Amino acid sequence: MHPPVQSVAPLYVPDQSRAWYLRAVVAEEHGDVEEAHRAWGWAVRMDRGSAWLHLARARFLVRQGELAGADAACLDAQELDPDLPDAALLRAEILVARNRPDEARLLFASACEAGSEAACEQVRHAHEVP
Repeated sequence: MHPPVQSVAPLYVPDQSRAWYLRAVVAEEHGDVEEAHRAWGWAVRMDRGSAWLHLARARFLVRQGELAGADAACLDAQELDPDLPDAALLRAEILVARNRPDEARLLFASACEAGSEAACEQVRHAHEVP
């Protein structure tokens, strides 16, 4: 078991979102989910305009089983970059897990059109989506 990641008082420096992202990744790898949540919060606050950061945070939330939060983070990513196929694909997978298959099918189709081969595979096998 790794020791907990030591928390420090955050300083607001706009170009520090990458450092907070890395801190979140390390904290999660060490099993310090609370610190990872905090670091993800700061990473996103430091660069609110990064669709990629919102999407990465959504993936973290999925791993934690926090599907509602992950869904919201995907929506943020999609709002910032409507053509980001990974956000639509992840959100579709979340909607399947949340038992919202009709919405998921639309997002799989949208992600496929945007170039996601994984989403196209889901569209080709639509009968696999409940």
